[in-house]
Amino acid sequence: MTMRNLTGRAALALLLCAPFAAPAVSQGTLGQEVAPNQTEGYTGKTRPEQWRNEAPAQALETLQEYANALGEARSRLEAAIGRSGGETPANQQSAVTPAWMDLKAAAQNALQTVRRAPSAFRGETAYTEVETQVRQELNQIDQATEPKDITTPARNMLSQVQRLQQEVGRRTSG
Repeated sequence: MTMRNLTGRAALALLLCAPFAAPAVSQGTLGQEVAPNQTEGYTGKTRPEQWRNEAPAQALETLQEYANALGEARSRLEAAIGRSGGETPANQQSAVTPAWMDLKAAAQNALQTVRRAPSAFRGETAYTEVETQVRQELNQIDQATEPKDITTPARNMLSQVQRLQQEVGRRTSG
């Protein structure tokens, strides 16, 4: 074999193997896909204070609508806390369990609902204090890796949503 044939065969082998190597390059670990927006060092957790700058959902028109929405968010969070119990966050395959996913979704929903306050109510101390506390609790929930680390912030969040719902209810009835 001449050097030219060897070089040509090596180039051909490289070209034939390239399609098989491409998927490995686009995956973080062989067989584990990386999300398009995932960056190196991504841990599956949100950044601390991620929720601070998130745009609020559309504000509700009246305090009565807001009180109803807070009640629904509270009920959803309460049910999710009950379902998660002392369940570990991940199963044996390291997949997050449905109860934990539900609790995190209910916690995110609670913050979004708190932020739907009518514009006239957003400047109130009752709103700003609860929104800040609920956001901080959500960050703690998001960073939790053990059941003991999620129970307290989830219950604190529930307490804050209840407090806000009671305040809004008091203002609509009086």
